Amino acid sequence: MKRTPSFAPRRSVTCWSLLLLVCVTGISAKAATELEFQLTDGHGPRSLHIIVSNGHLRLQSDAQPGFELYFSAPTQTAYLINHPRRQYAHLDPLQLERNGVAVSSLVGALQNQLSGLDEGRRNRVNDFLKGLGLGKLDTPTKHTGPLRLVMTTKRRRIAGIPCHEGEVLAGNERQSLLCLEESDALSLPLPDRQALVALIHFFMALAESASPLIAALGITLPRIALGKDDTLPIALTDYQQPLQLTLTRVSTSQKIVQPSLPNGYRAVPLPLIAH
Repeated sequence: MKRTPSFAPRRSVTCWSLLLLVCVTGISAKAATELEFQLTDGHGPRSLHIIVSNGHLRLQSDAQPGFELYFSAPTQTAYLINHPRRQYAHLDPLQLERNGVAVSSLVGALQNQLSGLDEGRRNRVNDFLKGLGLGKLDTPTKHTGPLRLVMTTKRRRIAGIPCHEGEVLAGNERQSLLCLEESDALSLPLPDRQALVALIHFFMALAESASPLIAALGITLPRIALGKDDTLPIALTDYQQPLQLTLTRVSTSQKIVQPSLPNGYRAVPLPLIAH
């Protein structure tokens, strides 16, 4: 009778332990944080949905059906995706800043030219620019200096989560009102929290460095600032435009954010992504 080697049971246990570890790791890797916000921007309330896992994030809104923002915190890259057209545009603050310098020069030249045209010709030029995705070149970009966050004494609860109000100021001019979660009140996994903080800092950089181009495209990003502890805002009121964001739900799911762009999509310049 053939004798079973004495190490076989230990090997079997080891294999089952490794398999269990792989299964557990697989489950935790698939866990995602989902946040739902109510978006009010003068066109009625809509929803804004964010899903984040393992440092990667996707954002969708009823305000722009078919569009999606993909952001990777590890690589600090962001893409705006147009699914119906199978297109995407890379959002690079440094590149957009360089483009914005060129746009600013173009804005000045066009403003001088437009001021000398009669209303009919001016409207035709503006219509042409809108077709290129540059519909607001005749609107000067407003710069009001560096931002600072000043906390108030008011506290609220939003979606059951306690938060502390703070105003974002540029000089003495109010830019936005935030309600920042009390310390770790959202109870998010650390990688998801870090990804959301990275996204906010990315948009803060985009709003400041690329503002000429962003404004020329007809997009107004809220000017916000975070505190030193990087607590997350769960409500926002923008004083520069009719825009409010309010958290309505936070949950976990077994969804996963794919860390890549969809296959078969092609890159286009940002001004063309919505046209």
